[in-house]
Amino acid sequence: MANEQYVKKMFEEFRIAYGIGDTVENFSKYKSSFNEWVDEKRKAAKVYGQLLAMFENGQDDVDFNNKLIVELGKGVSDSAAKEISLATNRETAIVSPFVNTFKRDNGLKIYDDGIRILSNSNAIIKNCVLKEAKRIDVMVTQLPLTEEQLAKMVLLMASNSDIFIGTYGSMDDNDSYGNLTALSIIHDKLARAGLSDIRSVQFYSEKQNGYYAATIKCDSKKKTKVKKID
Repeated sequence: MANEQYVKKMFEEFRIAYGIGDTVENFSKYKSSFNEWVDEKRKAAKVYGQLLAMFENGQDDVDFNNKLIVELGKGVSDSAAKEISLATNRETAIVSPFVNTFKRDNGLKIYDDGIRILSNSNAIIKNCVLKEAKRIDVMVTQLPLTEEQLAKMVLLMASNSDIFIGTYGSMDDNDSYGNLTALSIIHDKLARAGLSDIRSVQFYSEKQNGYYAATIKCDSKKKTKVKKID
């Protein structure tokens, strides 16, 4: 069931990006174009990883050193965990309901370069491998996010972790402007929820070689209860 949901989810993202007016039932017609889109997303993910790495290289105060970065809610075709790990040179793991989309190695679900799957839930981070919990200082996810998923991210704002919500892709995609606009709207929602009073909530973006990347960074300096977003 999770894999079927993931295929539908990814086809919908691909369909919007390429301006295709069709349904997932005809997915087989678009496999070549879909694979091309995934390849382009991975190239853009390198720019996204570099954007996050900027926070380690003196442009901000996130300390990735000896910390575990966790990417939430992604699968094999839309995960940026590998690119984040390579760019930051830090251990990165995945918490997602789509773990079955990843390959297996010695019976363990992993991603490229040994990036591990900690849990099949993206709802409550503390319920993933408890011995790792104290090392999870950075949590990352990317658009699209439903209102329910965004609400869960807001709940994580009370944790002792830096939170990144981002987006990336090709500037040629039909949804490039829409994704950047959607992220900006989320930034405004977080500010209206009062998060800027308890965390530093900032918006960063980068364009490089025809690709875009942007992220909202919510630091972990201050911790208190947060309001429900509208």
